[in-house]
Amino acid sequence: MDERGFREASPHRLTLPRPYNAYALTTGDLAYEAGREDLHVLYRPLFWTSFMLADWLVDNAWLGAKSIVLSSASSKTAYGAAHLLQGQGCEVVGLTSPRNLAFTEGLGCYDRVLTYEDVSRLPRTQTLYADFAGDEQLSARLGAHLGDCLVHQVVVGITNQEPAPAGTLAETGPGMFFAPDQMRKRIGDWGREGLDRRFAEAWKEFLPVAEGWVDIVHSNGPQSLERVWHEVQSGRTSPRTGHIIIP
Repeated sequence: MDERGFREASPHRLTLPRPYNAYALTTGDLAYEAGREDLHVLYRPLFWTSFMLADWLVDNAWLGAKSIVLSSASSKTAYGAAHLLQGQGCEVVGLTSPRNLAFTEGLGCYDRVLTYEDVSRLPRTQTLYADFAGDEQLSARLGAHLGDCLVHQVVVGITNQEPAPAGTLAETGPGMFFAPDQMRKRIGDWGREGLDRRFAEAWKEFLPVAEGWVDIVHSNGPQSLERVWHEVQSGRTSPRTGHIIIP
């Protein structure tokens, strides 16, 4: 362990693939663009999940779905995936809160946007639910409405900030999407360089679009960090705001 607290040989680090287990030098990085460092900080780690989720869905023929529903649709990971899935042959629907409805509709990457209260307006067609919110009550209402039309449910995130009950996947129901699993598959299909090249192409196309979706706010010091943390955790932060905090 070095003076920063990193233990490079720890088993939990060695078993995870990039980008979870590596630092990247900008020299030779296919996805790096000078002058957009703030966007790299805000989006790039999240966009890996967006990229692999979209790739997993297309790779598996949408798991038989005709409609993909994403909760927490105003979140960066969700709308990154929606951007990649747009025009790929399946309807992409976003669910969001009333306060974020206008922002989410304005993104233009969803075929339709509904509030959580309007789940009953979802058409009863073969649907895959990508749960970015981790809201059990929402999942239950969506399942009750869609019934057998809900062909698959996968948990991607927990923006709802409410703890879920412990248990195995068999006990809790939906599967958990784990991006490194799809990364390992694609490294086998394309090689590491092939995966990096495809990610870089998607990232460079997404970056100028995302630039118009975020207002970057810079802050300094631990007090700013604490303030921003509480704002984000309480849900008071606008989805347009991207915080960069410098120690």
